[in-house]
Amino acid sequence: MYGLNVHRAVLEAKEEESGATVHLVNEQYDKGSILGQKKVPVLPNDTPESLAKRLF
Repeated sequence: MYGLNVHRAVLEAKEEESGATVHLVNEQYDKGSILGQKKVPVLPNDTPESLAKRLF
């Protein structure tokens, strides 16, 4: 899952926060050591676009 589909899924799941993770690449998808993370709150009036903009 990528792009606005991720943010759409977060909103549909009624999550309270969303975020992004930067990690080292290894043989397994999304399993490398984490270099950094950022979390943002999901606001009541968020759209996939507004959530993406705030996160980026």
